[in-house]
Formats: sequence, C-alpha cells, structure tokens
Amino acid sequence: MHSENELGYQTRSDGFGILYGEIAGALIERCGRNGMGIVRKAVAAYGKKKGKRLREQYMGSGVRTDLHNLMAAEDGCWKDPRTLKKTVRDTPEAQLWEIYSCPLEKNWRDRGREEAGRLYCEEYLHALMDGYGEGAGQANVSNSKTCRRDDRCVMAMYCRTANQNETQKGTGDGNGIIREIPVEESTLLLYRCFIEVMKEEKDAEVVAAVTYGIKNGAEIMAETLIKKADHVGRSLDEDFLMEFFPFCRMEELREDRILRQCFLHVFDECLQKGGWL
Repeated sequence: MHSENELGYQTRSDGFGILYGEIAGALIERCGRNGMGIVRKAVAAYGKKKGKRLREQYMGSGVRTDLHNLMAAEDGCWKDPRTLKKTVRDTPEAQLWEIYSCPLEKNWRDRGREEAGRLYCEEYLHALMDGYGEGAGQANVSNSKTCRRDDRCVMAMYCRTANQNETQKGTGDGNGIIREIPVEESTLLLYRCFIEVMKEEKDAEVVAAVTYGIKNGAEIMAETLIKKADHVGRSLDEDFLMEFFPFCRMEELREDRILRQCFLHVFDECLQKGGWL
C-alpha cells in the first residue's frame, strides 16, 4: 500500500512518462527515421540541461559535484517507491547500479511505447553526465529494460577527479542539502526541449506530430486523474490537481499557448474547477 503523498508523486511521474511516450511515439509513427532523430535530439537536450541544472544547484548550495551526490538526486528512474534498484558500487568517482523494476519502462510497455522508451534510455544518461560533468566523465548503459532482450537495466557512470579541470571539479564544500529536481519541473523541461527541436526543424509534419502527441498525452492524463481521484476518494478540484497533475504547480500552464490549446479540450472541466483556465 502506498500513502496518498506517494500516489501523488507516482501519478506526476506517470504524467512525465505519458507525455514523453505520446510525443515520441507520434514522431516515430508520423516522421519515421527523421522522427527518431528528433526524439533523440530532444532527449539529449533534456538530459544535458537537467545535468547542468543539478550542477548549478549543487554549486550554489555548497554540495560537491561528484557522482555520489548526482545519484543521490537522479538515478534515471526518479525517487519512485515502485523502483527496485540495487547499488553495486557507490563512490564519488564511480557509480554502478542495476534496476529490476522501473515505472517509466512499465508505463511505456503497457501503452505500446517501447520504441520511444528505448530511445530515451539510449540517450538520457549520457546527456545527463555530459551536462553535470561539463564534458568530463562518461556514462554506460549496457542493459536496459526498454530493450526486449534485457530483464534489467545495468548502468554505470565514471568521472575521475584527476581528469577534471578546476571548473569541472566544482566548488562545493560538501555541507549543502541535496534536492531532487521536482517531477513537474522535469516534465516542463522535457516539453520545452521538444518544442525547441520542433521549431528548429521548421517542418509542418513535425509540428503536427508533436501537437498530436501532446493532445494524446492530455487525454490519457485526464483519464488517469479521474480514476485516481475516485480511487483515493477525492474531488477533482484545485488541491487534487496540485498534488497529482504534473503541470499544475507551474504558471506556464496558464501562459503557454501550446499547452493551453492541447490540454484545453480534455482538461477544460477539470481545470475550470481548479481555477486554472
């Protein structure tokens, strides 16, 4: 059994997976190889920006920018209680771990988005390391549950201090507080990366695919929220949306034209109740 707080976190985490899976899936189905390339580019941009944000957050709060502290906030699978993980090695210069149960992978598999998931797992960790280490260090994904032949994820990161320059080593004194980037911020960052790549492409079919994916994601999220509210015996009001919907803590939902248009037709009633639209 999970607490209501855990269920809220899990639902926001699922919202991230739904949004990614539907946008990436639409790009793959509608744009073929070009779509796959766009997905890879967006995930790489997302991972690099997230790694850079973690590094800046650590340096600003006095946390050492080593791999132990990176894993304390981001292991590629959120801090979701549904994740089953085994740490094989945990040092400031090396991280090795295996994941036997991943809610993101299950999310994509259950909805037929395995190919989208495979692309995510092939790109994300490498880009995260690139952004966090400012070009120093390396990541390796030798097995991934999004690959049909694998029954677990086997991942590793290495970043030797001796191979870093003074800027890459960071300036944290080790006394700061490590904080995970909230799921809702990650969801918004991922969305923005897809929009940036879409604009760079200047292709009507790419725009149509991304828009279609967002609308599909909105429909799935709406169905999920209705079921979840009923499951926990809550009203589908502003307080519920704040806890369970992956965008509701973000002012950008009100301000972003694409998000408003794509979510409006299925979320109108829910969001009007909460005063969001």
